[in-house]
Amino acid sequence: PELEDVLRLERRIRLEAERAVALDPGAADGWRVRATARMSFDFDWEGARAGLERARSLAPGDPRVIDTAAQLEASLGRVAEAASGVRGVVELHPLNPGPRNTLGILLLAQGDPAGALLSFDKGVELDPGSVWNSFWRPSALLLAGRAEEACAAFDRITEKGLRLAGLAMAYHSLGRDADSRRALVDLEACCAACDGYKIADVHAWRGDKDAALRWLERSRDQHDAGVTFLKYDPLMQRLRGDPRLAAFLASVRLAPDR
Repeated sequence: PELEDVLRLERRIRLEAERAVALDPGAADGWRVRATARMSFDFDWEGARAGLERARSLAPGDPRVIDTAAQLEASLGRVAEAASGVRGVVELHPLNPGPRNTLGILLLAQGDPAGALLSFDKGVELDPGSVWNSFWRPSALLLAGRAEEACAAFDRITEKGLRLAGLAMAYHSLGRDADSRRALVDLEACCAACDGYKIADVHAWRGDKDAALRWLERSRDQHDAGVTFLKYDPLMQRLRGDPRLAAFLASVRLAPDR
């Protein structure tokens, strides 16, 4: 899709979320969806927090609301608090795959790929078709140093952009640089207009900080929801400590890393 198509879809989601809240202000899910839109497309963290607080007051035990609130906390850099919240959801709703996948990503952010794999594996049992699980589980393998297994798993992803991003990273870790560059070129050709963040992820993993930061800026201008992962994305670890990252975080209203 072209950038204008993506922005048009974002505008439609925003409008529908606002309409849902206006039509039924007593429904928690409308507030949750509106909060997600404000967080994902506008980087309006305070607006998202206010909406999620309203949603939690209407449905205190709703696992989707708690899961989304945890994602917001992680976006703001409060990963331990986010993980604690999601663990509570997993305990109360053990058959819900969404929180399992969120917990897996948070465990990766805390440097626990083994624990993340356990969470992802349970998520696969509950929802074999999860697109996010299909990407993050092999990412956990990659972070655990199991690049061959990760490469095979990435190659099975049906969504083209995620498959190419995963392969570009896995090939790099395996020393297959020509294959990595080829996958990255294909990724940029197919996803430049709508998934700048994932392209930034790949450049960061390959150690090209300049390119990663350029694509981060592009993802911000695209209102790419991937930016919400930045402060806890383990694939971005090579950017940590770069002063330019602090400037980028400020541009999306996030505090610098501590």
